[in-house]
Amino acid sequence: MNYSPKLTVVGFPSRLYPVVFRFCSMFFYTAVGVFASVVVADTPAPVLRSIMPRGLETGAPTLLVLEGEHLDANLMLIATIPIAKQTLRPGATATRVEIEVTLDAGIPAGWAALWTTTNSGISKGLVMAVDSLPQRGHSGWAESIDTMPVALSGSVRGAEIRKVSFDGKQGQPFAVEVESKRFGSTTRGVLRLLDASGVPIASSTGLRELAGDPRIMHTLPKDGRYTIEFHDLLFRAADPGFFRMKVGQWGWSDLAMPLAIRRGSSSPVVPLSSSLPAGVLLSITAPVTYGSFPLELPAPSRPAGPNLAMFASDFDEVLESSVDMPPGDMNAQPIPFPAGVTGRISVAGQRDRYRIAVTPESSVRIALESHAMGSPLDGILVVRTSSGAQIAAADDQPGNMNPTVVVKIPANTDAIVVDVGDVRGHGGDLFVYRLTVTPEGFPDPLFTLDTESVSIHSGGTSLVRASVDRRGWNGPIDLAVSGLPAATLIAGTHLDPGQSSALLSIHVPAGSAAFAGLLQISATLGTDASRMQRNALVPLFPGTLHHSWLRKNLALAILPSPPLLATDWQQNGNTSQWLRGTKLSVPVNITLQEGATGTVRLSLVSTQPVPTKVIKENNVDKTVPDIDRSLRFESDVPLAINAGGLMPVVVIPGDLEERAYDVVVIAELLSADANSVIARSSSSSRRVLAVSPFSIQLISDPKIVVKSSELTPLTVSGRLTRHPALMSAIRVSVAGLPDGTEAPSVELPVGQQDFVLNFTMPAGLDMAKLAGLKIVAQCEGFTVTIPLVAQLASSRAIRSERRAG
Repeated sequence: MNYSPKLTVVGFPSRLYPVVFRFCSMFFYTAVGVFASVVVADTPAPVLRSIMPRGLETGAPTLLVLEGEHLDANLMLIATIPIAKQTLRPGATATRVEIEVTLDAGIPAGWAALWTTTNSGISKGLVMAVDSLPQRGHSGWAESIDTMPVALSGSVRGAEIRKVSFDGKQGQPFAVEVESKRFGSTTRGVLRLLDASGVPIASSTGLRELAGDPRIMHTLPKDGRYTIEFHDLLFRAADPGFFRMKVGQWGWSDLAMPLAIRRGSSSPVVPLSSSLPAGVLLSITAPVTYGSFPLELPAPSRPAGPNLAMFASDFDEVLESSVDMPPGDMNAQPIPFPAGVTGRISVAGQRDRYRIAVTPESSVRIALESHAMGSPLDGILVVRTSSGAQIAAADDQPGNMNPTVVVKIPANTDAIVVDVGDVRGHGGDLFVYRLTVTPEGFPDPLFTLDTESVSIHSGGTSLVRASVDRRGWNGPIDLAVSGLPAATLIAGTHLDPGQSSALLSIHVPAGSAAFAGLLQISATLGTDASRMQRNALVPLFPGTLHHSWLRKNLALAILPSPPLLATDWQQNGNTSQWLRGTKLSVPVNITLQEGATGTVRLSLVSTQPVPTKVIKENNVDKTVPDIDRSLRFESDVPLAINAGGLMPVVVIPGDLEERAYDVVVIAELLSADANSVIARSSSSSRRVLAVSPFSIQLISDPKIVVKSSELTPLTVSGRLTRHPALMSAIRVSVAGLPDGTEAPSVELPVGQQDFVLNFTMPAGLDMAKLAGLKIVAQCEGFTVTIPLVAQLASSRAIRSERRAG
């Protein structure tokens, strides 16, 4: 199915502006090249290598020193917190910029994500601390401090040891903590506190509750000069070796009970392993959106450092009762179903037990979380009937530190008891866990994006791929994007049932003003009482592993200049139905600025799950993408811009599932030697329906009767139903005939739908050899088969036929 509307190539005014589109998705595509030479190029986006200090002070200006590549005097910061004021200092270069940032005093302490934007694009994100501590580090490492609390920023490499000294008083409570691994640094830090004689009096290596970072809490024994040392555990610190060191007294909480709250609900929360006074109770309201959120401590405690991650869940969250269940006692705390419960194995040997009402012969999923929260609990689950019979047990498994089990409830069982403990029999104040009990298949979809930041020129389009791990949700999904400037267009926001990804195209109208901000992409699932919402998360970047709420923001920069290269579908001539097993020429517009010419490589991306095949490599099975079964542009077809326009040909696999797909054209402007990409652009997302080009129906009986002792003439007839767009002939034949038997075949041109196939079966056939007998209809790369069932004629039927003859 081919047609030939022409590609148009349009020139922009001669002023050239840079653009960078960054794609980080894992989708598979095939490229098609065209040939010319390039005379202009885009300017690269900013690259941020270092930022000092790694913290921002609230209520006061903080001077930041940024080092990297492609920085300039137009640099601006955007962040997940509001920035009251930012002032670029004179002397900015492409590799170093100083910028003074002021935050309002009322901004809650914690961590924030930050990006840099310039006239040529947007950088990757990084994480900064935000608190009321004075920040030092923009002018290098401070070897002494006069006031506390204070936050120092620096880096270590190899065997370096960073030292800082201070004057202390006898009986003075003192703390020092390093934020390093939590920022994404590779340093395995060690802290030491030395007295005036250089004798170590306290030390710390990585702590589980601090995700591997060290902390010292100590009461100073006497007046004098003290020194803090920080270095890598093996004295082999590698880049990036940055860290932030908090010294003095500040507020923190490493754990809490409960660890989760039903979304939109409020609950009292007890801080654990905290600097707050004993008995402090926080009143916390969970957000209405499912997912993790930061625990905010009261401002008078002067909180600093990363927030504890709390969770807003879809169901009731309860606390364990204060009554310990002795071993062998089947009394258990009743909890609702489904539900989550936060508990603690407070003393060695303790077992917590929970009773859940269930439906006989149903399946229940039970999971225990502790390690990811920083708890030292090495958990174990035991599941019993209410009468005490064990039906399941689980502890941690390879690749999963959280014990998880799916239990098939026995018949005549309407309640189970879940027993929680520590494998080693240990316990203590920090042995906290969260237990969840849900029906198997309880919907918990996870949405992810393929990039954390996007830059788009005025009049340009960019692509963001949203993927979903459905995890029990098989219905339709609608995506919504908040934070977009007015008049910005977005397409590709609907996912059909079973669809695992969406291609979101963001188009900025020509003439749009410059913009830098954060977008949130959310998914709505179901309606009424079953309605759920989920936030799409950007990929992990340094500092976000334990702070996934920072991944709910997609950074967007709109550049007011037009794009060097723009791509889109032509409005006329594009069909919304693509025939499986055929090739289709699709007209696409390519727009270049005046003076820009060159090799344009086109590729097609789609929401088709990547098909795979197994090959042998070094005599070992290896799974690789299967190009021949992928939606793609036909390869090795030279298409010259100056030869009447580009008309890429789409290859539509014959075994492509019959349903809707989103498709996008990616255009890359290449250098003269075709070894580098000068500019990249994408078309808008377009939905097409993969349909069968024809279907076949037998008019005759699919059962054929064969005589064993003589030749058997046979006739098979049927009818084709053809898609109106299919202009090719369809060949129909019989396959699976015995060797030496002539296979009948007929070719049906457009306008002919009925067929008749005559053939003769030889005498003395082995009927087992007719097991693969079938009608085969084929056109281009699409094939339909209908099995025929061969039966041996009975002697009575043969005699009756002879008498009738």
